[in-house]
Amino acid sequence: MLWGRAAVMVALGILVPNLTGLLGDISPITALYWLGYEYSIGIALLVWLGNRFIWLQERKLRRHIPLHILKPGLFIAATLFYTVPITVLLCIGWFWVASWQVHWGIVKDVVFCYVLASCFVTFFYETVVLARRREDDLLRIEQLERATVQAELEALKLQLDPHFIFNSLNTLSHLIETQPKEALEFNDSLADVYRYMLAHRTKTLVPLSDELAFLESYYTLLRLRFRDAVHLSVESAVQADDYAIMPSALQLLFENAVKHNELDEQAPLLVEVRIDADFVSLSNTRRPKRVLKTPTQQSSGTGLVNLDERAKLITKQGIAVVESSEKFFVRIPLVRKRDQKTLQELHDEKALQLRLTTSQAHAI
Repeated sequence: MLWGRAAVMVALGILVPNLTGLLGDISPITALYWLGYEYSIGIALLVWLGNRFIWLQERKLRRHIPLHILKPGLFIAATLFYTVPITVLLCIGWFWVASWQVHWGIVKDVVFCYVLASCFVTFFYETVVLARRREDDLLRIEQLERATVQAELEALKLQLDPHFIFNSLNTLSHLIETQPKEALEFNDSLADVYRYMLAHRTKTLVPLSDELAFLESYYTLLRLRFRDAVHLSVESAVQADDYAIMPSALQLLFENAVKHNELDEQAPLLVEVRIDADFVSLSNTRRPKRVLKTPTQQSSGTGLVNLDERAKLITKQGIAVVESSEKFFVRIPLVRKRDQKTLQELHDEKALQLRLTTSQAHAI
């Protein structure tokens, strides 16, 4: 595709001077003659890339402007405020380089050629490219939806996990009898955990600040249950509000760390979360349990696999897992908030199309 674009620009840069007389009657044996063709190819390149950049803004602008207004509006704006002015200025620049007087008739013909070329590029080429990219994005959304369904099932298992519910209620019952104040804190944190999972289980991305607050609520439950056997520390080198993350990603890693390691107040399990530019990492000390006693403590590995698949679909890069005899480390890519809207919009649009199709089928 890159070679095709280059060939079109070269052809356009050669064709326009011959159609308009931009090079005058200078001889091919002069350096100015060949410089003129190079200059003309440069004009074609700038006109092409400028129009292409403007059309690539269509995805951002369609959130605010209907497509039937946006597309012709973009073409008119690109023509009047970019193609025409830049072509005129570059033509005048050529006459200055060649030390000729500006021939406005030739300038007008060159502008006409490039406006005509922009029409073909816009409606017969770039539109096809944008449509193809849109199809690729929709395919990614479909794959992501399948992974999200799996993640929802995993979240539902946690919500209805009898082992988790039994331990939580048992801990709450003990605290009510012995430490009413901590029982209230445990109850509030348990409510926050379930509220978050119910509110975000169908979402593709959530604000990183929300995920960290959820992780803190989950940690409160563990701290009240296991006391000083679990320690959590969070360090951030960036503003969490500027990023988004897959829901329950950090809680899943924290849960795995607690599930698969020995807990001891004398040698507590250390869980560290660090947020750097575009990544968040969670690491924990390793003291594997000798025997996994219950089915809920056994690992099928699907949680990390699903997390990796979702990360690849959303950010085009998976999670990184590093395991040693002393530590277990997982790094998750983040999404900047300014890049979050496009994916969510495509997801919402696809859901809307599905609802419309379903309603039309019911009407028939």
